Amino acid sequence: MPEKSEDSRGWIVVVDETTGDFTVEGPAPDQARWEHAIAAAKAAGRKVAWRYDEGTRDEAVAQAMHQYGGKEIYPGGSIVALA
Repeated sequence: MPEKSEDSRGWIVVVDETTGDFTVEGPAPDQARWEHAIAAAKAAGRKVAWRYDEGTRDEAVAQAMHQYGGKEIYPGGSIVALA
């Protein structure tokens, strides 16, 4: 039986550094596309960052809540959208 996407490993966490809010994208999305989207947002003056998390989705959410102090927001792509 295939594993559920929530149980998959490898997620991109995109963070609004002003509020600490974040989205968890994946599993295992194309990192280069996110790097480009973050660079474009920063060039436009937004305070955003991303990091790769090798754990499950729940682990990525728990780590981001602890590290950034914000909340997970939905839908994915709501902080920085891929072009």
